[in-house]
Amino acid sequence: MSTIIESTQLRSLEDRRVTSSLHGFMPAVFHMFIRRMLSLWTLVFSLGIPVLMYLIFGVGQEYSLIEMPHGNIAAMILVSMSQYAAVMVTSMITAGIAIERVQGWTRTMALTPLGIRNYVAVKITMSLVMTVVSVAFIYTVGFFTDAKMDAAVWVQTFILIVVLSVIPAMLGLLVGLVIPGEEAYGVLGGGTALLAFLSGMFVPLEQLSEFFQKVAEYSPLWGINRLALTAFLGWEELQWKFLINVFGWLLIFAVGIWFFSRRSTGR
Repeated sequence: MSTIIESTQLRSLEDRRVTSSLHGFMPAVFHMFIRRMLSLWTLVFSLGIPVLMYLIFGVGQEYSLIEMPHGNIAAMILVSMSQYAAVMVTSMITAGIAIERVQGWTRTMALTPLGIRNYVAVKITMSLVMTVVSVAFIYTVGFFTDAKMDAAVWVQTFILIVVLSVIPAMLGLLVGLVIPGEEAYGVLGGGTALLAFLSGMFVPLEQLSEFFQKVAEYSPLWGINRLALTAFLGWEELQWKFLINVFGWLLIFAVGIWFFSRRSTGR
């Protein structure tokens, strides 16, 4: 009986030690993530470039204040640039998770009081926080410049951009698994810019040739851009192929992540 009591007391003491260590370790981890995510490189590419493109092409132009059913042209450009910012933030952060996993950093974290599950949960949480902050910042710039939208459209487009960022998040994770190392960031930087162009974030697809318009429908970011713009243009513009694109790429990315994560674990 006394042995059972002593064993229970030891487990209780050990749990308190782990909890205490975790509480002391968590602030350091959050500080590390925030310092990495708020680096000059991150700010320039995830916030500076989309804001600059919005200010150049969306503010002070002859077409900026042209009215549409639920807003103006400047607001439509704002939605696309905010979505591009979300694409950059989420893909870069999730690529970092995959790279750290391949390099063995996650195994090191598994030996700490934080543990691997908490570590990944913290990074994903910070990814979501950074996405919300990035979109909120760009929307604030748009609100105080030329962008005008119905109140409901401000909310709907904001929520859609954040929720649909799961697509570029999975894209970043897959690229990080396929291309281990810092090269993944370079591939993502150029790759997401090209995919954003094909999706219509930079230039309306109607201004491109019919060939590129057809190719765009099969690109990973086309569906999420169409859905965000549908909230702006009006839900009567919703088409099934927008949803098919989103869920199709979700499935493709999920299978790719599963396959390459198993392969990297096998090595």
